[in-house]
Amino acid sequence: MLLILLACTAPSDTADSNPAALPEPWVDHYQATSVIQAGGFSFDEEYLVRRMVDPPAGRIVEEFIATADGTLTETTLEIDADAATFTLSFSDDSYSGTGTLEGPAWAWTGWESHSVAQDGSTVDSVDTVDEAGAIHAEKVGYNAQGEQEWTLVEDLAPISEDTWTELHGAL
Repeated sequence: MLLILLACTAPSDTADSNPAALPEPWVDHYQATSVIQAGGFSFDEEYLVRRMVDPPAGRIVEEFIATADGTLTETTLEIDADAATFTLSFSDDSYSGTGTLEGPAWAWTGWESHSVAQDGSTVDSVDTVDEAGAIHAEKVGYNAQGEQEWTLVEDLAPISEDTWTELHGAL
């Protein structure tokens, strides 16, 4: 399963070439629901998401924790805010990819990405952020021959650190 989240809520219109002017690092928390459709079947999944955003380092580390079994998936995004692009990699080396960002640096309102798995399958994703900070993602997965295999619609609702901690403790 490929999960990519990239939203930043701290406002900034500075370029990452001036680290002194960048926002301080922060952490965001989300509760996510995903609906995956593949082969005529539909599967629902829920996650807790913790995102550690470090503008001076040009990095975002995302932790997705499946509420069903506590499985952790970690994604690292290396951001080039000046070019409005990023690269991504997963802690298990399952996917790597690139993407483009829309909106002001470190307060992006949308992005698109293309990721490739070790087996040659790919995922295209289009993500948007609304004014409340909620994220809506639409992903399409293709096999190595370029044939569509699945779609995923994911919605992430911002939650407080206390709520995240409480929900995480219940896993």
